[in-house]
Amino acid sequence: MNQARAFTLLSSAAAVCLISSCGNSPEEIRLADGTVSAAHAGSSAELYAEGYAYEQAGKTTKAIKHYEALANQYPLAKEAAEARYRQADLLYQTGDLVKSFKAFQSFITSYHGTRHYSDALAKQEAVAHSAATGELKHNFLGLKSSVAATTAEEMLIKVRDNAPYGASAPKAQFAIGDLWQRRGNEEKAIKAYQEVQLRYPKSSLAPEALFRAGTMLMNEADEGNQNQANLDQARSVFIDLRQLYPGSKQAKAAKSKLAQLGSQDLQRSYDIAEFYRGKKQYASAAFYYREVIKKTKSGTELNKLAKQRLAEVSQ
Repeated sequence: MNQARAFTLLSSAAAVCLISSCGNSPEEIRLADGTVSAAHAGSSAELYAEGYAYEQAGKTTKAIKHYEALANQYPLAKEAAEARYRQADLLYQTGDLVKSFKAFQSFITSYHGTRHYSDALAKQEAVAHSAATGELKHNFLGLKSSVAATTAEEMLIKVRDNAPYGASAPKAQFAIGDLWQRRGNEEKAIKAYQEVQLRYPKSSLAPEALFRAGTMLMNEADEGNQNQANLDQARSVFIDLRQLYPGSKQAKAAKSKLAQLGSQDLQRSYDIAEFYRGKKQYASAAFYYREVIKKTKSGTELNKLAKQRLAEVSQ
């Protein structure tokens, strides 16, 4: 009986008007105290009943449209929060995940603290991380769909900012770094990883974020983009990592990275000395050979080479 009555109501002119978003705007139907009039409250209740009847009958697309129309037309009605959530959740269940993310965002923004709030945050977070890793699937087909990196980043930022003091925030910020690292944009990845430590210094993800940032700065040098600024920044990142998170496994790995950077510095000093020797600027060459000798252990290959060259240019 209730379902039959609901489908009968759908044919009414009032219901048609609601679905097509005609008539008064949400601002026009509010009373002075911010609530809605009794007449509009009745319309919102009817619209919700129709949407629910469609949902129970398995007519999901029509149910979604009704719930969306209700939430858009009557955002202050008592059924509005439930309608917006059901719209988002049905989109989520049917695999229209990008649209579901937007609907969840509308729910989270407008209905903070309501009974579905935590569930909406969790589902929205799952969608954003799937989009970032390229594993966003349409549930009803099981097919993967790609999302532009900028769109995925925007989704993660919303997840981060929706609950800035929750565990989801540093996780989302870290995922932004991972997203850009996967997409080959090291500059954005490094900045995003460093932001993890700046925003969430107590997060368990902070040591890994710093380690990744420092490693990428070193990799740029290995790939032919070496410059002193990058190497100095990498050294600074690894030093910060060891000082801020001394007990982490990343701090131990940073120690070897710093040693590697030290070796690169010594090799660079030797190469500069060789450059000046080739130019017959022996005083400058001698200066850098002495730097290498002073900073390397006696008997090592580089130490022996520097001593040999120093003897040659000093004659």
